[in-house]
Amino acid sequence: MVSDLNQHRRDFWAYFAGAQPKLFARTARGNEHSRWLPVGAGGLIVALYVTNLSVGVFVRGERGSRVGHVRERLFSYRQRLAKALAQPDIKLGERFLLNTGLRLDMHDRANWHSASDWLAACAPRYEKALRDMLTDPAECFEDANPLL
Repeated sequence: MVSDLNQHRRDFWAYFAGAQPKLFARTARGNEHSRWLPVGAGGLIVALYVTNLSVGVFVRGERGSRVGHVRERLFSYRQRLAKALAQPDIKLGERFLLNTGLRLDMHDRANWHSASDWLAACAPRYEKALRDMLTDPAECFEDANPLL
């Protein structure tokens, strides 16, 4: 038996699949509330998620990876990633890395179009920023100060 909440999440992802078929086709199911967009062979994933009051994006590692290890990997690139994501105040985070979201009442299906468009704009920006980081790992911008 599927709960009403999980059915609602499934319905949103079905809507998203219809509204953004090319992006959806490149994602995999993370769980009921998320879709995962793998970034190359680097073991990083852009996680798209839906909650009752928002949609959002964050970075994680592959299934089974430790958040702390992924955080350490991203740490020296934090300023570069903030610039690439056009979010100078974004925090690396402890649990949800580089999390950003759009607050919307997701129980109101009239908001699903805006949510879908926002995810479709945000996820590829994250994907590109991470891919650029992976293809040019030596360039850490001015992130040499470990105290920041």
